[in-house]
Amino acid sequence: MKKFILSLSAMLLFTTVFAQNEKEATALLDKAIALFEKGGVEMNGVVRYGDGAFALSLKMDHERFHADVADFELWFDNKTQWFLRSEEIYISEPNPEEQNMNPYLMMKNAKKQFNVSTVDSKLLPKGATAGLKLTPRNYSELQEAKLFFDKDNRLVSMQAYLQNGNQANVDITSFKNGLKFDAKDFTCNTKDFDAEVIDMR
Repeated sequence: MKKFILSLSAMLLFTTVFAQNEKEATALLDKAIALFEKGGVEMNGVVRYGDGAFALSLKMDHERFHADVADFELWFDNKTQWFLRSEEIYISEPNPEEQNMNPYLMMKNAKKQFNVSTVDSKLLPKGATAGLKLTPRNYSELQEAKLFFDKDNRLVSMQAYLQNGNQANVDITSFKNGLKFDAKDFTCNTKDFDAEVIDMR
């Protein structure tokens, strides 16, 4: 009977801790999302993948998105996506699950697509005061993602762990929100590039 009581107590304690962790994670997620919903966001930073380190520039206005990193650029105007790489431009109309480069969309859809929990304070990188771990509920190439925030709930770094064992780290060096962008910031004029256009729509 004593063992049963101890086991029951442990179960209740685990359930309470898990519920509290989930509540804290949801509150942090909502605060971070709110920063992206006050207007446009511009972030700059460094991507580390494998042995390489590449400059990163992101512009976001809710679903609309523009990324410039290393040897590729990506634009998304809330319907059409343009992906430029190696003198080729691929045009497509991705579904929400395929728009995994936009941190705002990842956080906005987190409650539906991921199990969300907080990161132990001992595991936070420099400059971060809180972190979230996102684990996909269904199988995807992304095994796990971690988002880290400063005291003002601004993103300071991101980590992505892929099923193939690779890992990508993003360190954010600047974060500005409440900005205004033109629609053209999120579209690609293919005539501006000497590239082959491959329309996959």
